[in-house]
Amino acid sequence: MQKKPKIIYIYPKYVSFIKLDIEQLMNFYNVAYHKVSWANKFYIPFLLIYQFIWLCFNFLRVKAIIVSFAGYHSLLPVIFGKILSIPVFIILNGSESVGIESLKYGDLLKLHLKMINKFSFKNCTELWPVSESLIFGINKFYGNEFKYGLKHSFPDLNTPYYIIPNGVNLLEWKNEILQPKEFKPKFITIISGYSQWNRKGMDIFIKCSELFPQFQFSIVGINSNGEKFPANVRFYGRVDHKHLLSIFQEHNIYVQLSRFEGFGCSLIESMSAGLLPLGSNVNFIPKIINNAGWILERDDLNVLQSLINIIAQTSTEDITKLSLLSQNSVRQKFDIKIRVNLMNNRIDKYYGNKICK
Repeated sequence: MQKKPKIIYIYPKYVSFIKLDIEQLMNFYNVAYHKVSWANKFYIPFLLIYQFIWLCFNFLRVKAIIVSFAGYHSLLPVIFGKILSIPVFIILNGSESVGIESLKYGDLLKLHLKMINKFSFKNCTELWPVSESLIFGINKFYGNEFKYGLKHSFPDLNTPYYIIPNGVNLLEWKNEILQPKEFKPKFITIISGYSQWNRKGMDIFIKCSELFPQFQFSIVGINSNGEKFPANVRFYGRVDHKHLLSIFQEHNIYVQLSRFEGFGCSLIESMSAGLLPLGSNVNFIPKIINNAGWILERDDLNVLQSLINIIAQTSTEDITKLSLLSQNSVRQKFDIKIRVNLMNNRIDKYYGNKICK
């Protein structure tokens, strides 16, 4: 039996989409990784020492290094790759690629991280943005128009890039399409913490729930923390994927009102489960939704109210058609196998060993 080539996968935090990447890459490679969180900045010096020692023990016979996000955790892998002629690929997910003052979002707002990220971007082999917008984008949704992305922040950056969208495990999110006898909207959204409240558009989501007390509005990922919210707003807190699928089955509209979103993994997961998408006209969201749902063109409560009135009047026949379209769109474009094959092809390009079938 032929031995699998070895790669290293580095990340700042072991979250679901990174876990999925690693699991799928293991079908082709011996993947070396370690579950270390870089979230606490106090431990950065110690983590760098630990990472240096770990890399010393793991760099032998490595075909490639993949780094998800950029930051302190990408410095040493890039240096190791440069010195040892190992290709290093940095996955751009969002926060490492921008600095948006109006949203107080992005690593590039912090001078030290901007310098570290620029070094990583400049000295890696290739960048893998999950969407073109992380290279250069224009946002007209949130107030005044602004530009963002690596080409905006670093006009002299010449590192090649290749777009590799995120993917979803279709088997994990398999669900029946919506075939309602009568249609009543039940809205759901996901947020990983209150720190994302403004960027994820949760304020307009809550205001909208006040305008439509007859409809249910659900939030997964956080609890109410004792705050008073409208009676039709339900909090589920943090849940695993299996529980999330059962929650999806109780709803029919997934809402993504982000004012900035690198990609939108939860959006494609919900669509894979047959939910209909309602999303903001931001980054890659409109291209994910395409004609399978509804786009909020600007950050305006009145526009959102009109859009929900349209959704509420949609026929059950059209709901079934849209549900099927939503599900098929994800299966054709965002199957995790497509993502991993693209990764394999890029690695092949740099070391020439054909392993991708």
